[in-house]
Amino acid sequence: SPQGASPVFPDRPVRAQGVAEPLFPRQWNLRLARFPEAWTQATGVGVAVAVPDTGVLQGHPDLQGALLPGLDLLEGDTDPEEPPTGSPLQNFHGSHVAGILAAPWQGVGMAGASQAQVLPIRLLTPEGTGRESDLILALRWAAGIPVAGLPPNPHPVRVVNLSLAGEGPCSPALQQALDEVRARGVLVVAAAGNQGRDHRDYFPANCRGA
Repeated sequence: SPQGASPVFPDRPVRAQGVAEPLFPRQWNLRLARFPEAWTQATGVGVAVAVPDTGVLQGHPDLQGALLPGLDLLEGDTDPEEPPTGSPLQNFHGSHVAGILAAPWQGVGMAGASQAQVLPIRLLTPEGTGRESDLILALRWAAGIPVAGLPPNPHPVRVVNLSLAGEGPCSPALQQALDEVRARGVLVVAAAGNQGRDHRDYFPANCRGA
């Protein structure tokens, strides 16, 4: 090329990832939110996301290779398996959320919104109920903050996904935990209330920094 001209590079093709998954044609929400276009820029590989929820079905084909070793705050161990109960109220919410976040693009099932890894933390019952005190423990543990009585977390996360909510203001204890994890650079994303009401009616969405 002439002296001073920009170097010439081949104009290589780029394509959306995840679209080869058999169930992707049904995932209208990802297409509507323009995730295929976003995937040409970034996929979330190497990012760890905590999912404090009902646990996960660790043998589910849509989660193979996506899960980090987690925690069960209900049983007090390190097995966050989501136990099938046969209850008509069980919705496998944690597995559902984990799949939406990070189902691997491997030609099986659906496409995850990212190729991040999920750190599952079981703190809700199979019916989806839990306690704020366990949520506070989960936030700190997920971020790698030492928590008395819990084993160290070898995989501190960069994102915490909270697809859960309780009614009322943000408590001082919850706000303190959120401040601590955000000081470590952790992004906390919280459900804003699926009941069509103002997000300020629900914690942790109404906490500062969430």
